[in-house]
Amino acid sequence: MGQIRRRFGVEFKRDVVLQIESGELRVSEASRQYKIARELIERWRKLYAKNQLVEKSSVRERELEKENLRLKIKLGELVLENDHLKKCTIGQRGIKAKILS
Repeated sequence: MGQIRRRFGVEFKRDVVLQIESGELRVSEASRQYKIARELIERWRKLYAKNQLVEKSSVRERELEKENLRLKIKLGELVLENDHLKKCTIGQRGIKAKILS
């Protein structure tokens, strides 16, 4: 039977990296203690050094972000259309006023 894939939260990853960076643990000790591959810990250390050790967005979050962007674009289009219609209406009132006077 296959192994169960474990997922580690950002806080846990940060804690492990900070233990190594502070000299509290060596990479090999952390690997044994937490039963994590050395390569994975090294990857976390590189990401931490670049300040890229962050949670990934869920699928739902990414979908909502896409929808939010789509709606912002649509709102911008509608605002432009509304402004254009206001200008046209104001222009027509001026023409009617000239004709009536």
